[in-house]
Amino acid sequence: MPTQADTGDKIVDEGTWFGIVAPAGTPPQIVDRLNAAINLALADSAIRARLEAIDLKLLGGTRAEFERVIERHIAHWSGTFSRASPK
Repeated sequence: MPTQADTGDKIVDEGTWFGIVAPAGTPPQIVDRLNAAINLALADSAIRARLEAIDLKLLGGTRAEFERVIERHIAHWSGTFSRASPK
């Protein structure tokens, strides 16, 4: 299998990331409520300190921002695997 560079991959290695998602069809008001609660938790200094102590970089943000992150990774990795597939 070719290396990432051999496939022409230009994405910067972002390491491992985590996100919280809800099942498809979850009402938007529920997703927004969960998003607000998660962002509130990430703003808590005690929670931040515990997570940063294990080298987590905390971002938080909006549902739309996270959707763009997921879409970008799907597009990127879909292309990477199709370029690496044997012909």
